[in-house]
Amino acid sequence: MKKGPLSKAEKYYIENNAQSELSTLSKDLDRSESSISKHLKTIKNSVQAPDSSNLYARDSNKVATIMTEAASMAADESRKNTSAPKRYKGIIHKIKED
Repeated sequence: MKKGPLSKAEKYYIENNAQSELSTLSKDLDRSESSISKHLKTIKNSVQAPDSSNLYARDSNKVATIMTEAASMAADESRKNTSAPKRYKGIIHKIKED
């Protein structure tokens, strides 16, 4: 069984065959199931955080960029998920909750 980090080719194979059984992928790549499952988790995490840069409307001359409704909604969602750092939990007090 191979050891060390996954190569780009192995990652590409895993990403394109993510619907396959974990044991099948492990046998095909001669890797441990735990290393393959770790990479599958990173793929799922990256899918959950979409890049909002492709939601903007851009001029063909790269002069102007316009925020679309979808980009505005994505920006609002990203702001909702932020929280204060742990060191400020006892210091910051909200007067009025949303």
